Amino acid sequence: MKKPDTSIIDQPWPESELEHVDACPYCGSKERTIAYKDVQDWSFYCAPGKWTYWDCKGCEALYLSPRPTEATIGKAYASYYTHGSNENSLKQKIKTQLKNECFSHWLNTNITPRLNLPKSLGFLLNPLKKMIFLPFELEQLVVLPKGKLLDVGCGSGNMLRLAKELGWEVTGLEIDPNAVKAAREQGLHVIEGDYRKLEQFVNSFDCIICSHVLEHVHQPLMLLELLAKALKPQGVLFLSLPNAKSHVRLQFGENWRGIEAPRHVAIPTLKKSIEFLSFLGCTVISQVTAYDITIPESVRIKEKKSTLSRLDFIYLKLKNSLIRKPLDTQSDFIQLAARKSRE
Repeated sequence: MKKPDTSIIDQPWPESELEHVDACPYCGSKERTIAYKDVQDWSFYCAPGKWTYWDCKGCEALYLSPRPTEATIGKAYASYYTHGSNENSLKQKIKTQLKNECFSHWLNTNITPRLNLPKSLGFLLNPLKKMIFLPFELEQLVVLPKGKLLDVGCGSGNMLRLAKELGWEVTGLEIDPNAVKAAREQGLHVIEGDYRKLEQFVNSFDCIICSHVLEHVHQPLMLLELLAKALKPQGVLFLSLPNAKSHVRLQFGENWRGIEAPRHVAIPTLKKSIEFLSFLGCTVISQVTAYDITIPESVRIKEKKSTLSRLDFIYLKLKNSLIRKPLDTQSDFIQLAARKSRE
């Protein structure tokens, strides 16, 4: 298999565009040890630089220092995810219909457009559970009382579309202008800007989704505080991000897909996440463990491959299903639902 092109990641990140972080972004402790040195963007091969990650001795978070400044980190996303919409392609239409069909059967709801497979034949979709990812938020959005929903970092609006289909009044917040354009073209209400826009929305939403955003921001505690303030009393926050204590990280070290240097600037533990949500008046009401999500990509990174084949993915999933599951605190991802107090 063709090896990835390293011409970009082998270039240095300009010294003038770096900042040193002397204390943990989550607990403020200055006690730390080096976790990994010379980590590169082996996830997407689009960000220059070699990076050092630190283990905090106070709360066991994993964080980057030195790191790109907030003003310059955008360069690390130059060739990142493509947020443009390709919903009009035949392949994408079929893929969307198949996913919606699976979600409709698995959650006993109706999400369109779909293939309209009779309920009696729904068992035919069960083998796809190993290949089609069911967002943990979606399972609870089906049963929660419908109201106003905000998706922070909504991309081109995939989750917004699903939530809207379920009867929610949806709003997205997204920093990428291309993603905003793609979402708006689908008739979705999306605000362009970063998480500081949340300051405008105090006690405004019944539900907020923040999926894989926290690890990207320079001031994660500020983001969590703004999320809590934007929730109505008794509102629910869905939070997803990598777990610094992931058992996959313990296996793969610097090759763990959860690192994604230098875009992931600070990754907390499950324990610290729950503690801070409690401090903000949010009680965790459910937690979903995810043990094997990053294993295939971590294998790809370790082997320095451009891609893994579908057969590689299926083999790794089956292999991992036979391994004894680690502790819940070692879940690969943090996936929490937390309810704000009545105030």
